[in-house]
Amino acid sequence: GKRALGRLFELLRTHNKPEVNFSFMAISGRARARGKQQWTDWKAFCNEAHKELEKVGLRLDSDDAFDESLDASKSLNAFLNRLLMLQPGMQNALFDGVAELYAHLVGADRADGSFDAGLESIDRQGRRR
Repeated sequence: GKRALGRLFELLRTHNKPEVNFSFMAISGRARARGKQQWTDWKAFCNEAHKELEKVGLRLDSDDAFDESLDASKSLNAFLNRLLMLQPGMQNALFDGVAELYAHLVGADRADGSFDAGLESIDRQGRRR
């Protein structure tokens, strides 16, 4: 989660083309089908998201939100809590952005064998529960 959030903030800060076709971008075709707000220009979305995040105290040009001394869940929790103060369209887009980047990063980690799923429960026959 923290890695996906960090990547989203980096993309918003730099305006670099994302490695994911975000559902809230009109070019993906999924945003309109689900009736959600959509943007047609990545740079315009980045600028709007930057302004909205600053209004709720989240700065893209600062590493404060990702201070390594903080527990990983705290910066993600702060982001999610502050999302609730945004307009629903931007709220949905930013949440979807983090979720879609997370899925992409997990898929990439699985593909290269570096994904750690954590603890797994196995019954006496060796089957996963």
